Amino acid sequence: MKRRIVCFFIMVLVLATAFYLGYLISAKKAALSKEVGLSGSLEALSFWTRSRAYPAEDIPASSYYNEYTRAKMKLSKLPPSLHQGTAWKTMGPRNIAGRMISLAVNPQNPSTLYAGSASGGLWRTFSAETGHDWHRIATGFPTLGVMAIAIDPSDTNTIYIGTGEVYGYQSSIGGVAIHTTRGSYGIGILKTTDGGATWTKSLDWTTHQERGVQCLRMNPLDPSTLYVATSEGICKSTDAGGSWTNILPVLMGEDIVIHTTDTSKVMVSCGNFGSEGAGLYRSLDAGQIWTRMDAIPPYDGKTLLEAYAANPDIIYASVANARSYTEEDHGLWRTDDFGATWTNVNRQNIAMWQGYYSHWVAVHPTDVNQIMRGGVWIYKSNDAGISFDKLDIGLYILNYEGCDHHAYVHHPSDPDIMYIAFDQGVARVSDFGSHIEHISDGLQTTQFYNGFSNSEQDSNFALGGMQDNMNLIYDGSSDWKYTGDGDGGWNAVHPEDDRIAYLSFVRGFILKSVNRGETFYPAVNGLEGTAAEASISPLRASTCAA
Repeated sequence: MKRRIVCFFIMVLVLATAFYLGYLISAKKAALSKEVGLSGSLEALSFWTRSRAYPAEDIPASSYYNEYTRAKMKLSKLPPSLHQGTAWKTMGPRNIAGRMISLAVNPQNPSTLYAGSASGGLWRTFSAETGHDWHRIATGFPTLGVMAIAIDPSDTNTIYIGTGEVYGYQSSIGGVAIHTTRGSYGIGILKTTDGGATWTKSLDWTTHQERGVQCLRMNPLDPSTLYVATSEGICKSTDAGGSWTNILPVLMGEDIVIHTTDTSKVMVSCGNFGSEGAGLYRSLDAGQIWTRMDAIPPYDGKTLLEAYAANPDIIYASVANARSYTEEDHGLWRTDDFGATWTNVNRQNIAMWQGYYSHWVAVHPTDVNQIMRGGVWIYKSNDAGISFDKLDIGLYILNYEGCDHHAYVHHPSDPDIMYIAFDQGVARVSDFGSHIEHISDGLQTTQFYNGFSNSEQDSNFALGGMQDNMNLIYDGSSDWKYTGDGDGGWNAVHPEDDRIAYLSFVRGFILKSVNRGETFYPAVNGLEGTAAEASISPLRASTCAA
């Protein structure tokens, strides 16, 4: 009897302690919410996570890949009869791609172009001139974001890809008005030696996935030596990716430049969202000793680099704060002596509110006067960066005013041609900016948000909202129709009358249709409205730079 009483009191004590600790955690979160301006959605997201992580507060980092392999193994043991009739097939859209974040051209065959998507893995076309016949390359691993690609110029069957799309160091706080991170975490670096038929792990982060690889560079004189910029710092391999060493443990490595004739000279940029140690670093001994270049002013966004191919001592740096709305900011910087001295060339704020996310600088390989910069829009300079003009290129779907531009790659033999990766796919640049055109046919990488809906009467009528690509209407064709604005959101089709449909998009707008999406009009109070209230065409759009 006494033993039962003792056990009862021990249980009460344990429960009381648990409740008290829970109270302290809740109080700490409430204080954090008040301090940094979190919205009420934080608690909902936290509850969602705790429900799935119980009894822990969060799901252990190692669980994701372990569960993936366990599920894959269980599926492989199922009898073949259970797999019949379960094959998935694509339904598009083929006419608009989603966010693309990396590019690489086969240096021996420039018609072969590789592109990494934010959440759809690695893609390839053998028709880079037109962009037809894109196809996804299966790696055999759960590969979503592909932020970096490197191809061995001496053996183009050897390719490395860096996975993950990370902008804030291990931080993803739900409900913050200002983004702390975007994208998806990665599993490290994958390598193929047979042109993508099979892949192996080179840098294995499958059980520590709160990490990402931002940039991969290969020593131009020794392909077995590689440098990689990661969320954990700058790493190096001297055995073709067999092993890696963190040679500069500064958080959020972003970009790398290797001098093309003296490869002992290496420059890197580190930092994003104000991470510790942010800045530009230079090594003159292949990464053994690093010096921070303090001539570049402090920044809390990220910095991207580009060396002038005809003279690799000349380097431009696009420096930005995370989110800036002023017309001038850190802007464009230049060094003519590989970082010994720096000059501010231009303070035009091309990165704007995407300084943590999407901007770059590209220098014409044989004419240093021609420079292109990408941000929310694309700009061109003909005076070595002193002044820039926005290009009126008609690149964006419908009448979009701009779109986030994430990456580029130069053609290996034609200095006037380059390729751009942006939120609507891939584009080809000719005459170094005079002409830019979509080459994204069949690149099926659109990112649908939650809230996809379809008709209960007709399986060929559905609505979906996408990241930076408005809303789409599916009518049975692989080429979908546009409607809405900006980032699309939740959609709904009336369960008994599919002529009635609703869509939503960024900043809380809700539209209603009574003719299966042929036209939409504003829904008063989000529910009702009349067609007389500002009729809106399905092809209306303004900007995807949200």
